[in-house]
Amino acid sequence: MVNIIKFTLTKKSYQIFLYQISFVFLYQIKKPNQKQIIMDYQKIKEMVLSFGSDVYKGVEYAKSKLPIYQSRPSKPRQPSNQTSETMLEYSRELESYEKQLIDWRKWNHNYGIVKCEIDTIIIDYIKRESGFYDIPEKYQQKVWDKAWSDGHGSGYSEVYHELCELNNIFS
Repeated sequence: MVNIIKFTLTKKSYQIFLYQISFVFLYQIKKPNQKQIIMDYQKIKEMVLSFGSDVYKGVEYAKSKLPIYQSRPSKPRQPSNQTSETMLEYSRELESYEKQLIDWRKWNHNYGIVKCEIDTIIIDYIKRESGFYDIPEKYQQKVWDKAWSDGHGSGYSEVYHELCELNNIFS
């Protein structure tokens, strides 16, 4: 069984469902204002591993599977000419903003879950390809911490190169 996250983006709400099904990654447009994203982490992991030692391509493939990040809705500004009509319009916009903000927070939370899963796949791939699992188990955490602290600012590829360099100590 594979964790699959499905979320539907609509103008009014984002519905989130967790499934325990194995499915192929699918991105389809159901209606002009509704998109459905189904993520199959096992399939993504298999595809990433198929790149073999070309770590850069594997990492870029996995990162390409992230949905496009939705920006936070903009809060309406109070009008400078405060007539009853403009204030009424402002209150309607503010209500709409509050609903959009609730929906965005739900979406953002689930985006974090998806990003975490993709990051986990990338990190496992980097560890496999760098020979990290050949390092004695009692040193693995220290080696990973050193590689991560030295390389993560420059991206996953740099973490990979740091791991390869540190792995040479144990070869």
